[in-house]
Amino acid sequence: MSSMWVRFSTESTKLWKVSDGNGTVYTFDSPTKTDLAAGADLGTLKASNARAWHAFDTINILWWARNNPVSDCWSTPRRTATPAPN
Repeated sequence: MSSMWVRFSTESTKLWKVSDGNGTVYTFDSPTKTDLAAGADLGTLKASNARAWHAFDTINILWWARNNPVSDCWSTPRRTATPAPN
């Protein structure tokens, strides 16, 4: 592969997002790697704005720990009537 990078986003396609005051979702792009061999490692990645990532990760952990993904308690405009896949 000639080059590769990974984009991380604080947005779940079905459930929620963490955004700034303007509604912009926090994203992080890894550094671009070039001339990658099969099985290459991108190394340790550390996103900027750790608080946004911590909030997103905490909500995901709480969501999956509750064992009942369909409930009015967790209703959000981004959630459909069916549970998200595991």
